[in-house]
Amino acid sequence: MEPLSDKTRRAPSLDMLRGYAALVVVLAHTSIAGIYKVEPTWTYLKWTPLRVIWAGHQAVILFFVLSGFALAHMWSEARPHRYLSFAVARVVRLYPPFVASLVVAIIGYALLERTGHVWQKGWLNTAHPVVDRQMIIDHLKMIGSYDTSPINPPMWSIVHEMRISLAFPVIALAVYYLRFKAVILAVLLSVCIGLAALAGSPGWWPWPVQDGLLTTHYATFFVVGAWFYSKRADLVARAESLTPNARIVWWIVALAIFAYPFDNPWSMGARIFGDLGSAVGAFLLMALSFTIKDGAIFRLGHWLGKISFSLYLNHYVVMSAAMILLHDRFGSPAVWICTVAGAVSLAVVMNKVVEQPSQSLARFIRKRLGSARAPARASIVEHQ
Repeated sequence: MEPLSDKTRRAPSLDMLRGYAALVVVLAHTSIAGIYKVEPTWTYLKWTPLRVIWAGHQAVILFFVLSGFALAHMWSEARPHRYLSFAVARVVRLYPPFVASLVVAIIGYALLERTGHVWQKGWLNTAHPVVDRQMIIDHLKMIGSYDTSPINPPMWSIVHEMRISLAFPVIALAVYYLRFKAVILAVLLSVCIGLAALAGSPGWWPWPVQDGLLTTHYATFFVVGAWFYSKRADLVARAESLTPNARIVWWIVALAIFAYPFDNPWSMGARIFGDLGSAVGAFLLMALSFTIKDGAIFRLGHWLGKISFSLYLNHYVVMSAAMILLHDRFGSPAVWICTVAGAVSLAVVMNKVVEQPSQSLARFIRKRLGSARAPARASIVEHQ
């Protein structure tokens, strides 16, 4: 079990958790070929323990909580707290891999068309972008309110993450001064948005307003992650104090709470309340992850965690290509195997070529712009 250190940006156990969550997203999308929503198979399978395999949306909620933890650590390390270095570093960290994934997707779909392949957008959830000037402008703006589905559908969460990242110091201060009350207030705000959605109110509002409300809702999970960071020593100590049998029970409980509160046909309001349930499971999984000892499961997850951002951003074009090229001729198993293998391989390349340089540049910017000496302000790390 790795030591918990303030000198590391993220604990290795959380990297492991992020890696497996990214793999779940890939499996959830890939299972559209042959399992997902295929009746009656889907009816029987989706409420079994195998549901964890299809918990793709829930995995995104976990990503948000993990990001709250990581950003809280980053903000606490900034001495003095300098918003400019924090914001610029975050843009540098997220934007280049984001744009690179769009370029890869556009080239991939163009090559499929050039080689004579014809498919309809939405067939087995495949993308089929018709790129025009406005679409390019919208995507390059990144944090604007626009349709994020035509080129690379999973990017919707990265758009929300960038918006919340730029406002994260507000979250950090709220957690510092309000402690757990900040979590309560954030949850209550999500509940209000969910109730309004269930009542049908958001349907009367323009999309930018709905989009902004969703960003506000997802910010709740960053608050949860930041609070976890502030109390991490106590939470990890409690997890480690559990007996082996108690840990097994809590793992089962955490996975169930994480996976079951969401079903894809649900409305926006139901999804919001489902997200809150999944966040409870994600919180428990984070605490329990620190109890996993080094071994094959840990090392595989940790390796996946290192490429998880690239895996998440680039898997969809691989999945779509596998659907188009293989599904009709070779069936679903061929799609599953080639998607997972191809997505992981592409993620390794994109991580090496794009993501690692972005990480290095982000670290350099944080050190360069945040190097001036000045009295440190209130830090989450000091207020446990």
